[in-house]
Amino acid sequence: NFCVMTLSHVEPSIVCSASAMVAMNRYGRW
Repeated sequence: NFCVMTLSHVEPSIVCSASAMVAMNRYGRW
């Protein structure tokens, strides 16, 4: 997933969480 790249940093992980929620709602899967 694209979030894996951001998990290496703390701040981007927050953005990743928000993006993940949006992607989850859009694509219906993680």
